[in-house]
Amino acid sequence: MLNLKLNKKSKYIVACSYDAASMCLLDTVLKENLSIVVCFIDYHSEKSAENYSQLSVFCEKKHIKIERFECEVLNSTSKDEQRIAARDMRYSFFKLAYDKYEAAGLFVAHNQDDLLESYLLRKKDDKSSNGYGWETVSKQYGMMVYRP
Repeated sequence: MLNLKLNKKSKYIVACSYDAASMCLLDTVLKENLSIVVCFIDYHSEKSAENYSQLSVFCEKKHIKIERFECEVLNSTSKDEQRIAARDMRYSFFKLAYDKYEAAGLFVAHNQDDLLESYLLRKKDDKSSNGYGWETVSKQYGMMVYRP
């Protein structure tokens, strides 16, 4: 159960890759009876194609709209720059879906790179923090982002 004040009449975006963390998040959001759209990032790998296929079947059974973004290969000079560029591309896609569906929020599961991404993003934006990782609710890229 989510301990968030959410408008049941609004639409929400759920970032989902079909990994354990994002499917757990999707299941949790579905139990809240929210109107959702799933967003999937396609990295053009065999694993990504398989995950999209399985996620599509799941969404079709649950009558959930799914949006797919085909991510380009990044050729940056450093790993840090690649991570920031990839994150910016993901969130640009999420923002397009957010605006298209007039969403009230974006749900994103935690992953192994959260601490590093939050550090790099805060460093890029010259922000300080009182803690590590992402807050449960934050405003990013003009969206309400939930990371339960």
